[in-house]
Amino acid sequence: LYLIQFYLLKYINYYLLNENFSLVEKEFNLYKKLFSNKKDLSSYLNCTHPKFDYYVKKIEESKNGESENWNGKELLNFFDVKNDFSNHTYSVSQLKTYESCPRKYLFQYIYKIPTIPKHYFDFGTSIHKVLEEITNLFDSNSQEEIFIKAINLLHRVWISKGYESAEQEREYFEKGVSIIRSFIYREFELRKNEKDRRIIEKEREFNIEINGKKIYGIIDRIDKTNENFEILDYKTSNSMETKFQLETNIQLLVYAMAVKDIYKQFPKKIGLWYLIFDKIVSIDFSFENLKKVEDRILKIITEIEQNKFDATPSKFSCSNCDFKDICDRAFK
Repeated sequence: LYLIQFYLLKYINYYLLNENFSLVEKEFNLYKKLFSNKKDLSSYLNCTHPKFDYYVKKIEESKNGESENWNGKELLNFFDVKNDFSNHTYSVSQLKTYESCPRKYLFQYIYKIPTIPKHYFDFGTSIHKVLEEITNLFDSNSQEEIFIKAINLLHRVWISKGYESAEQEREYFEKGVSIIRSFIYREFELRKNEKDRRIIEKEREFNIEINGKKIYGIIDRIDKTNENFEILDYKTSNSMETKFQLETNIQLLVYAMAVKDIYKQFPKKIGLWYLIFDKIVSIDFSFENLKKVEDRILKIITEIEQNKFDATPSKFSCSNCDFKDICDRAFK
């Protein structure tokens, strides 16, 4: 029996390397009939993924016609992961993901395991699109005129995915309407109190380097008052960071480096605009905070490039993680 298992695995491996996926499926189905422990297959193919079940499910869905664009190459790529970081560009989201849980980074950015749509992400994207467009209207329109145009725009750009029910989607749309009304009022107040304030960048992409490591991102908004710059990033989350937490916020301090790279001057203020709470939390830029964040970023990148992907499980983070069902370290 052991020899049968050994040769079946040898054949599967050979057919994978030669991209003969029909024979992979044939041998794999035979293997499943004879041996119930699928981890043996994963282990033999030098796969560091904790479970093989995800790809078993993919093959089954393909056979039943339930999975689109699945031709077996994803399976081959999965077993042939080459972590070449020599010319890699890191996003702020990647850095934050690794810091929250290295194993989650492995699943999301190296294995690239797809996840189901999340309504709160699509909600945030919809709101961001509206705010980006309507800030062009403030110089020549009243609050009510801007509001009417904004709601019409929200209908057009609304992403109707990930919601658990029509009722939940309706509630979020109404929440979006409320956010937009509050945003318009607050924007008028900002311009009234600081008459020389103007938005000079929206959705500004950047690429910077820290000790030769490439970082990419998009800044929601850069304002200028007198000769000073201010970074504002829109948030639709249900929680807020304190000013103390902002002092070590990777996202904002990377954005500050980007502003220096673009305008040869660091911003005076960096902040988050919490749209649900109708509140802006901002702090003065600090070189001391910048140095601390630079050190953290380089430590994160070093560990990624050393293939350190140990999990950091906790009850809260694991319960909200897309990969809890395939992670052998998930908090149960």
